[in-house]
Amino acid sequence: MVTHDKIEEWIKEVEERPSSAPVIIRYIANRLSELNQRNEELLADNIGLRSEKKVEDYENRIANLEYQVGLLKRQLGGQALSEGNSSLPVMPMTISLVFFTPKGKIIRAIMPASELETGKALARFSPQAWADGEFPQVLAVHSSEELLLIYDTGRIITVEVEDIPAGNPLELDWEKALLREPKSGEGLSAIVPIGRMGLHDYAIQVSRRGFVKKIMESSFETFVANRFIGAGLKATADKPYSLALANKEDRLVLLSQEGFALSMEVSRLPFAIEGILQLSPNDHIVSVGVVPNEITPPAQIALVGITDNGKVINRDLSWLEPAVSFRSRGQSLFSKEKRSSGVRLVGGGCVQDASWAVMLDAQGQTSAHKVSDLFAAGTTSLPSRWVGLSIFLA
Repeated sequence: MVTHDKIEEWIKEVEERPSSAPVIIRYIANRLSELNQRNEELLADNIGLRSEKKVEDYENRIANLEYQVGLLKRQLGGQALSEGNSSLPVMPMTISLVFFTPKGKIIRAIMPASELETGKALARFSPQAWADGEFPQVLAVHSSEELLLIYDTGRIITVEVEDIPAGNPLELDWEKALLREPKSGEGLSAIVPIGRMGLHDYAIQVSRRGFVKKIMESSFETFVANRFIGAGLKATADKPYSLALANKEDRLVLLSQEGFALSMEVSRLPFAIEGILQLSPNDHIVSVGVVPNEITPPAQIALVGITDNGKVINRDLSWLEPAVSFRSRGQSLFSKEKRSSGVRLVGGGCVQDASWAVMLDAQGQTSAHKVSDLFAAGTTSLPSRWVGLSIFLA
């Protein structure tokens, strides 16, 4: 900072030693240049504020932050932690089974988490509910979650779980479903929980053919606000599959229908769309998951895959080696002979001892299975054929 005393000191220095004048003048000239540049920046900011562009940017940022705070509060039972109080409110937890179709119909069934029991029927549709052979997808989430609906055009919208109609669990009826109808030529590809997006560094977009794109969390906020994220595709035959939230030190895990698994460090994932898992022409992704670098409390993580005929595949996470290059073929969860005989993976992912698998069969019934029980049995009871799977931590 240039003060009056400093100026007096320079004048005295020049009077006593005239040879120092060029150095002092050069310093003053550089300082004036810096001040002029700063003045130009402030002038630009002032013009921006007058044009309301900056104000609008700040308002949007504040709105995004308030939205995320609201999401986190809702997951804590609507209460923020008070200063000096480290205990969370004890709330009864309910699980919502969210079913949806590509045509935008969404319905849910609710049950208390305390009533989960391996093999217990949770919900049921009439087989005529999808007589055209198009099975719905199932997602098990906590009832306080916020969901992101992803359409195959890249359009996205948000909906609270509690805003989805809850039907009679044993007599679910699509006529009573929430309708978020796709626009002409598009379909509803996925529904993803995003209630904790503010606690992550990235959103990772994944296509059915194993192409991925990493998105900075701040950019993802903007996409959510603008209701458009882009399709994230390179090939016309490809479609969006899902989206995962991750931090810098985490690992992304993909599973394909033909039983191939790939793991890659999030830090290695591209910001531009790239294929990281090379699939056969008839194969596609059936599971997207993230292995956290740190888990609180510490827990053992394993990899599970469940086939459409009820076979449970269990692998230690150490078996899954991180891929070091794009276009990897991944690691095989079962033999080539089984693949040739028609065995296919219905889903899977990274699990802990307390994880549950919610499974939908071809007859329209949904049941819960504790993952540790599945590991012990090595198979599931098979009423017909498994067509849907969602893993969650109770």
